Amino acid sequence: MYDFHLLAKELSGVKSPIKHVFVVFTGMMLTGNIPTKEQIQTSYTMVQLLPFFEHGTVDSRPHLADFMDRYNKGQESRLVEGNRIDFGTTNPKFIGRL
Repeated sequence: MYDFHLLAKELSGVKSPIKHVFVVFTGMMLTGNIPTKEQIQTSYTMVQLLPFFEHGTVDSRPHLADFMDRYNKGQESRLVEGNRIDFGTTNPKFIGRL
């Protein structure tokens, strides 16, 4: 575990031309609530250490569900060019058929 508040405070005292410092990691910051194993496995957190302390966490589960729906349709990637939409996939049941 890391104390990002303390790290931000220590970094604020360091003379450096670097004005913005961010840390991005899988998982979440502990804020008093005990997260579930699933929350820990599907969350990503970004912490801004400089010029001021701020943090945010994103739960990827809604995005993964959408991705799996598109994967199962063979449409997880999309290229829009003019009036044309082309789909790409890595799903083996669609490779060579689209």
